Amino acid sequence: MVICLLNIGLFIVLALFEEIVFRVIVYNYFLKIFNKNIISIILSSLVFGLFHFVNLRNSSIDECLIQVLYSTCTGCLFCFIYYFCDNFVLCVTSHFLYNLFNLLLFNKFYSGPFDNSFYLWSIIIGILCFVYCLILFIKNEKTLKINR
Repeated sequence: MVICLLNIGLFIVLALFEEIVFRVIVYNYFLKIFNKNIISIILSSLVFGLFHFVNLRNSSIDECLIQVLYSTCTGCLFCFIYYFCDNFVLCVTSHFLYNLFNLLLFNKFYSGPFDNSFYLWSIIIGILCFVYCLILFIKNEKTLKINR
């Protein structure tokens, strides 16, 4: 139970840190330079993906390259949330849920090596987290409009 709580705490801190660095700082830096959202989204997502090369110390080059690829894709999802929803908390929440669901589901149901199906499911989980957070955002927006 303590290890689970430590992992949850770690995932919150990691999601918060990565979103501050890659969405708030890196995305906005590229936005100031290029003044184009799509270029800034793509570049900040590439930087986010490349950052995951740090995991090379724990995995093979093939596994690391695949992680860089799917991290770049999920980085795009998080950046779209940040840009379109203009809601940093939603961005951190979706990132946290993505990490948490990966940990919980794959530790429970996935016992094989990290192959392409693992990474495909990881991306699917990312999309589901994005959709779930988007639904929460839309419900929250409707509630705010009703209360105004």
